[in-house]
Amino acid sequence: MTGPRDFSRITVVSVTGVAGPGGGEAAVPSLVHSASMLPGCRAMLISPTRPEGLPRHIAHQRIKPFGYIEYSLFILYGLQHFIETDFALVVQDDGWVLDAERWNDRFYQYDYIGAPSVNALVINRQGQQAVITQYEWVNLLSDPQFTVYPVYNGGFSLRSRRLLEAPGRLGLGMNVHYPLLSYKMATEPGHAGERVHELDWPYGQHAEDAQVCMLTRLALQNGGVRYAPLDLAMDFSFEYMGPIIHEGYRGLSDRARRHRPRLPPAGNARVHGQGVGLRNPHLNRRLAGDQTRRRHI
Repeated sequence: MTGPRDFSRITVVSVTGVAGPGGGEAAVPSLVHSASMLPGCRAMLISPTRPEGLPRHIAHQRIKPFGYIEYSLFILYGLQHFIETDFALVVQDDGWVLDAERWNDRFYQYDYIGAPSVNALVINRQGQQAVITQYEWVNLLSDPQFTVYPVYNGGFSLRSRRLLEAPGRLGLGMNVHYPLLSYKMATEPGHAGERVHELDWPYGQHAEDAQVCMLTRLALQNGGVRYAPLDLAMDFSFEYMGPIIHEGYRGLSDRARRHRPRLPPAGNARVHGQGVGLRNPHLNRRLAGDQTRRRHI
């Protein structure tokens, strides 16, 4: 796109319920960098404490600490009360603006856009629904028997006020099925070998982006919410740069590393680049050797 860009319609925002070190300050580099790439935008951090040294131009709103499920609830029902602009660009410590020159005003035509991610809601002609994982939904895109609704990653996503207000306006509750109880073996000194139990939510159904893109999508669409088409979402940002979803986009990782802001370490994550925004692929599932998993909703 050429010509002037109007970023005054956007509030770049990061939300975390983690208090103390590793909380709000972890997202500050991504937030500062992203805001600097979009001249005229607003910027806001919503967290339990204001990080020391947070730049003055970034507003801070204090909230009580909360966990991951409450984070999803906050994004679905609470974020609307903090955003005064037409759109919110949600960023996190592993998702940031990569190349603002690739901005396209078509993004403003939709209420929700983010990187195509590993899961998708698939509906056949008989109306039967299933969740297809491991990017295997890509194989169904050209099959007229199926309608495919990929989950657009919420960690770096553009959302209109219509989308932010829709779950409350339409009276949509968070739609989750019961989780499974699983465990892993502890490895820390003094506890090695002990079972650590946790709830296992199939296909990440407790995540707010799964709610928006799969579990309440049809109700949101019927309520007037517009989702960006897949090709535009791929131009907007990416989560996985393998050929299964981004055929022809390989070889761009060096450019992404040059654009990478100073961020906290992210383990052994490799960063690849394409589009306006980035969602660090260390959250991806491994594709090689995985079988398609189908779960009926």
